[in-house]
Amino acid sequence: RFSKKVFSGLELIKRDLVVPISGIGTERQSEYAHRAYVYWTPHNTVSVTAEFQYEHFDRENPVNNEPGKLTTRKLPLSLKLHYPNGWSGSITTTFYDQDVTTTQNDTDNFWIADATLGYRLPKRLGLINLEVRNLFDKDFKYQDATFRTGMAQPATIYHERSIWLRLALS
Repeated sequence: RFSKKVFSGLELIKRDLVVPISGIGTERQSEYAHRAYVYWTPHNTVSVTAEFQYEHFDRENPVNNEPGKLTTRKLPLSLKLHYPNGWSGSITTTFYDQDVTTTQNDTDNFWIADATLGYRLPKRLGLINLEVRNLFDKDFKYQDATFRTGMAQPATIYHERSIWLRLALS
């Protein structure tokens, strides 16, 4: 904490794994996940966030053309507004830089923008949010990490513009 209005933090994670692989035996895998962030509240209705995220995955024996190495760097920058009358909004732009090693090396870097407009219902009965992901419908190459678990996971990045209206009642 730098002041009453500026907060920061750092997370460093490293895991060395021995993972059972059906029909093969086991393989060694390494995972790194690092994050540094700064939160600033210049006014009681405004917050600004800057983060740097680094993720690296490395495995001995990639199978089925899955990545042997995956390195992703992200730089999300956010501006959020919250008003006492219940309205809120946010815009987040995120820079992605990714290196993927399969049978060939592949890299891409790009910016994605997401936006949200929300309203808190009177008496805190719930929230209504209009959310737009990949606001400018940016084309890019991106390898998510679902191949590591073999289980479906919610998308963290959208390959085409996605718009939805969300209602949450309490």
